[in-house]
Amino acid sequence: MEKLKNKKILIPLIVAASVLLMAGLAVGGYFLAIPHFTFTVIDQGTSVTVKSWDRDPDVVLANLNVTLKQEDIYHTQKTKECTEITIIRAQEITVTVKEEAQTLYTQGETVQQLLTKHQIETQEPWVVSVPLEEQTYDKMQIQIDYVETRPYQAEEEVPFQSMYCYDPSLPEGQEEIFKPGVAGKIKHTGEAVYVNDKQESVTVTNSVQLLDPVKQIVIVGTGEKEGEPRKYPLVGDDFLITADGKCLYYSRVEVFTATAYTSWYQGTTGTNFCGTPARVGAVAVDPKVIPYYTQMYIVSEDGVYDYGVASAEDCGSSIKGRIIDLFYNTVEECRQFGRRNIMVYFLSEEPIEEA
Repeated sequence: MEKLKNKKILIPLIVAASVLLMAGLAVGGYFLAIPHFTFTVIDQGTSVTVKSWDRDPDVVLANLNVTLKQEDIYHTQKTKECTEITIIRAQEITVTVKEEAQTLYTQGETVQQLLTKHQIETQEPWVVSVPLEEQTYDKMQIQIDYVETRPYQAEEEVPFQSMYCYDPSLPEGQEEIFKPGVAGKIKHTGEAVYVNDKQESVTVTNSVQLLDPVKQIVIVGTGEKEGEPRKYPLVGDDFLITADGKCLYYSRVEVFTATAYTSWYQGTTGTNFCGTPARVGAVAVDPKVIPYYTQMYIVSEDGVYDYGVASAEDCGSSIKGRIIDLFYNTVEECRQFGRRNIMVYFLSEEPIEEA
């Protein structure tokens, strides 16, 4: 009976011990599952507090999906409540060398230090867009260009101008090029600035005219005497085209009064005052008004007489002021001419067209 009694007592004790053991294991496992470490992560002014069973900050950050970029760093500091993890983000700097951009990261330094660290040239002829002593900052843009000065030489074409005169014998609006124009040429020398092998600016220090432009002469028809032979000069602003197709240039035109004479009339001789032969084209003038040997083109104001090219080579007692005496071969020609107003075109060399 005693053995049976002891057995009845032992079984409940074993069951109770088992229950206590199971409860202890459960409680111990519960405490083991609770994280033991508290962290506060501070990133660019934002903070978050987490519990972790691991004390390694890298593990904590990884669990929070916090990514550290190149040059990002962090430091830790323990407090009574937790361990603080403070992340210091690197500055992101864009450096463009010529036209190739790259992103560099730094925790803050001068531009010179940053570029030197990355073996980027800053000496001439390289030009940096910001002062080298300036401190870097996030999202900073730095442009580095290769700037050099090279000798400059170029030839420029100078366009010609067109001059016009009007011909009543041509149909209205019809144009004929009497004299083709020729473009001129100028040679420029100086210096050119190249930025990244591209010409940026030019400074011309000397220009030489290699070829003067030649003006183009255009005849424009007006149609008043269409089809009739032309027996008169065509007059432009500073040129005229004779009836036989010669182009002459003049500096000015004036109106004079003209008379006519011949070497066989009123005892005149066959030699002019200047010692040249008396002939058609050698005219008598007042040398105070028109100097000797002045070249002219003379046509009567009414267009009836086209005397042509004349040279001042003679004078006379009655030729004073604005009077010109025209030489003709015969007395009859002199009588027909009589006395009338004339247009005197003072001839000149072909003008040089301005560039």
